Amino acid sequence: MPGSRTAYNNTGPLVAAYIVEKLTGVSFEEYADAEIFAPLTMRDTGYFYDENFSQKGATNYRGERKQPYRHLANRPSGGLNTSLADMVQYARFLLGRGAYEDTRLLSERLFELAERPYGSFSADRGMELSYGLGITSFHHNGFVYHGHEGSLRGTNSLIAYQRNLGFAHIVMSNGETPATTMIHRLIADLETAGRQAPLPNAGDVPDDGQIALSGYYQLISPVRDNAAFLQSFVPWVLNVPENHASIAPLFGAPPRQLLASKGGTFRQNTTGLVALVQGEDPIEGTVLYYGPQTLKKVSPIGALVPIATVVLWCIGAVTTFLFALIWIPRWAFGQALGGPSVFLRLWPLTSTISLTAIGVMFFAINSSIFPFAPLSGPTPMSLAILLLSLTFAATSFWSLFFTWKQRTISMNRLAYWHSTCVAFLNVAMTLLLASYGLIGIRVWA
Repeated sequence: MPGSRTAYNNTGPLVAAYIVEKLTGVSFEEYADAEIFAPLTMRDTGYFYDENFSQKGATNYRGERKQPYRHLANRPSGGLNTSLADMVQYARFLLGRGAYEDTRLLSERLFELAERPYGSFSADRGMELSYGLGITSFHHNGFVYHGHEGSLRGTNSLIAYQRNLGFAHIVMSNGETPATTMIHRLIADLETAGRQAPLPNAGDVPDDGQIALSGYYQLISPVRDNAAFLQSFVPWVLNVPENHASIAPLFGAPPRQLLASKGGTFRQNTTGLVALVQGEDPIEGTVLYYGPQTLKKVSPIGALVPIATVVLWCIGAVTTFLFALIWIPRWAFGQALGGPSVFLRLWPLTSTISLTAIGVMFFAINSSIFPFAPLSGPTPMSLAILLLSLTFAATSFWSLFFTWKQRTISMNRLAYWHSTCVAFLNVAMTLLLASYGLIGIRVWA
């Protein structure tokens, strides 16, 4: 249901740009140039690879590899070509709350609306720290910044402003290193140095309902459905003891401290803004909204079994390849390996190779200059991914059946039980991937 969950996407700005074109009769790019860039004297800013950009534009890199210019179809959502000098003008416009020098381009009321969560179930429940209308929130040393960040292959950028401090900063990088975020934090340290942010009020004592929220949670608002497995794989853990609260992914980030508040909400301990609220999802029932994320409570088994499955499968895959380095040469040179014992080893190896090959192919695609072309239709690469995923599922079930069928075979028992365990893990991995729609996946659909 619209508004029930929040996930970052580039479709909303496209719809807004289309409406602008219908109301004005000119293209979005022309409108933006006439109504925003020209009044702000942003002379090196535009959406196209024109002569000005060809002369002044920076080359983007992934590592040391040059990246081609990206001609985006969704230009209103990103892909603006600009200079640091022009972005300084834009930063002044943001600090002016829609005014630049003696000209007001947008009302201050519009900024107040754009900077806060809007039009969602979580906003209705009091959420204060989440996505706004094209603007997101940063927090540093107790101060709340607004702005946005974005990236394309070979580039990262960020703009952040703090109206009470009167500061704004822009970071632009023609690479994909963590430098953009690190520079942002260093600049924010300088801007907030020697300044005391308003201290939030002490948190209330959590009530029984808030304490009962403690447990494991799974993300149910992925940015893309085909990436749901990666985005929801690591569960979140909410801990609400009697005097404070904390939330964090199970691993990969430190706990974020929260303060219990009335109405079942939780505030950030540094800014005092509401960052976590409880709500009702029309499909999943009771959920938590943490910033822009929607989290559903799951049992410890439901949270930990997927992680354990993947970890154990990786161990099984490594040992399968290591064992193959032993038994394949023995079999090739005619040493005593009977037919069934060979297939007991071969079927789990076939399954493992199939899934590993898919991972290698995705890595190769992501590392290529034009990563989307091999996935944009029924190409040899995308068809191979489809067939390999089906091969993995089929051979996984068959190998498990085959190991059970040959359970009385006379062979090295270590080798037998290793093949059995790997076959079982392959089936478990098949079921896990199938639950996310990743078996028989058509990446172009």
